[in-house]
Amino acid sequence: MRGRESEGPKYQFGSLEQKHFDAIIKRARRIRNRRVRREGRDRSISNTGNTSSSSGQSSATTDTSQGISSGASDQARSIRLRGLKAACLRFCLALLARRCRGDEYELPMLCAMAVLAVKGQGWRSANEYPPIMSQVIKMARFMIIQMAYQQVDPDHEYTAEEEPDLMALVTGIVDKCMIRGSQGAMQWIFDRRAYGMKIHYTSTAAGEVDWVGDQIRYKRFEFSMNRLRSMIHGLVFETYRALEKV
Repeated sequence: MRGRESEGPKYQFGSLEQKHFDAIIKRARRIRNRRVRREGRDRSISNTGNTSSSSGQSSATTDTSQGISSGASDQARSIRLRGLKAACLRFCLALLARRCRGDEYELPMLCAMAVLAVKGQGWRSANEYPPIMSQVIKMARFMIIQMAYQQVDPDHEYTAEEEPDLMALVTGIVDKCMIRGSQGAMQWIFDRRAYGMKIHYTSTAAGEVDWVGDQIRYKRFEFSMNRLRSMIHGLVFETYRALEKV
């Protein structure tokens, strides 16, 4: 049993996923080394008593040039990701675009989704897990829009005929990984979310309201009937006062 628990994950990154993952590690190490060198330089400056107002300036700032242009290239320049963030975006899109050719859990994305389904004791219920899948879907849509902007060269001066069609770029990425029939991780997520929502809306929910004498308990809240009446009377009084001022 111990040997089975110590086995590594069954999934493996594909060549494209591995390429982007290695790029993340490479850029993260570069940022770490830069930070170590900067901290060492700052310490040496403080030891010699020479302070410089520019010594703490980060060399990894994001390019936020505000060039005067128009169209998609101007938008791409203002929100374009660079460095480590861009590498993370490419890696995430590679995970979504990978197709299932056998066991679904060969996909790293689905293994991550399985981890999100685990709670303290056991698995999340049909009321708890579909909202998590909805959050993943929403984030995937945001990343696709961002990737479309990444494909626009902000430094190229496009003519009116050459102006990139952002909608076409988004549609091309969506067709690869965000629709049913793509045989990817998102198809599995869409199907499981639909099944979970069906269970949620066709099953009787557990009771949330409990009475203990004069006390009412609702989830984590507890109050008495007297406090409820007082709150309602106070709300009615404040409403009358607000209406008199109109």
